[in-house]
Amino acid sequence: GDAARGGNRGGAFARACMVLAMADLDEALTMYDAALADAHQHGSISGFAATKVFRAQAFLFRGDLAEAEADSREALDACRAWGLQLLDAFRFVSAEALMERGKLAEAAPVLEPARPDESMAEDVALYFLRHSRARLRLLQGDLAAGLEAMLDVGARFERSGGRNPALLPWRSHAA
Repeated sequence: GDAARGGNRGGAFARACMVLAMADLDEALTMYDAALADAHQHGSISGFAATKVFRAQAFLFRGDLAEAEADSREALDACRAWGLQLLDAFRFVSAEALMERGKLAEAAPVLEPARPDESMAEDVALYFLRHSRARLRLLQGDLAAGLEAMLDVGARFERSGGRNPALLPWRSHAA
């Protein structure tokens, strides 16, 4: 309850919910619902969008693909409507939900506006974004480019100290 109020929807709140979501615990969704209520109460578009995208990721972990697709679309629509770019790197959530549902043609344009360039700071969201772009290439049958991109994201992830295949399964997809 307290973590969802008072501007705590970022950092620690997102990490706590992510742990609960990865453990497939319903408490994650309860916390996201509280954060959404708080965002509505305070008129926070950024709080709404961020909570929606993180809840979408929780739905993705649970295999609730339609819900993941809907929440991520709402988050991106809110950002677009209000001129917010805070979730550009998180387009991977929507793309992953679409890819899992076999909607490759719909996933491609979702990832297109969010091309990471070398000037963007490396963070976890960018690794996921690059991973999704590489995975889409593989699913589309462009195996050479997909493999090259997957190996690149793997090398970037490892250079940053990333090793957990549950977080970013680049090796599995490269194989």
